[in-house]
Amino acid sequence: MLLEADDHELVLQCKEGDGREDAFRLLLAKYEGYVYSLCHRSTDRREDALELAQDTWLRVFAGLSGFQVNRPFKPWLRKITINVCLNFLRRAHPEILSLENCPAPAAPEWDDPATLVQWTETSRLLREAVERLPPLHRLILTLRHAEEMTYEQIADVTGFPLSMVKTYLFRARRSLRRTLAGAYGWEVTNG
Repeated sequence: MLLEADDHELVLQCKEGDGREDAFRLLLAKYEGYVYSLCHRSTDRREDALELAQDTWLRVFAGLSGFQVNRPFKPWLRKITINVCLNFLRRAHPEILSLENCPAPAAPEWDDPATLVQWTETSRLLREAVERLPPLHRLILTLRHAEEMTYEQIADVTGFPLSMVKTYLFRARRSLRRTLAGAYGWEVTNG
């Protein structure tokens, strides 16, 4: 089945093969969930995420002719997706670029019902706290923890200075720490 074809083959077919449309459909099928998920984590609104995902795929299709086939496809796709999301966030929330202004982990399989209830509650609190973060903080947090990108990779893909990436990530984590501390009566030190 072509769906299992590697990205390199699919990109080559998209660029120069007779089955361009089929190859592009297969790339879309392979990565549409990934693109939508990244867009949704950036905007937290289904309608916006659908629009951003569509815009991403239009840009991918338009830019595929210039894509260097010797490079990995997914990082290129991720960069386009992030740029589409950043452009949207800049238009929708211009204040988020001022320095002034993650999916919950899977529950472990514990036998103790009380521990499982506590884990479920903590996961819910954390998910809600992430949803309340400013959009750009949420995006940086997603890139660092869900996408497992380094600070330097985030700075490179977003175009932000490394210091800004670190600041946004620090502020996002501090906000999450404060939310959990408030919920559980923990003492928060250093921020």
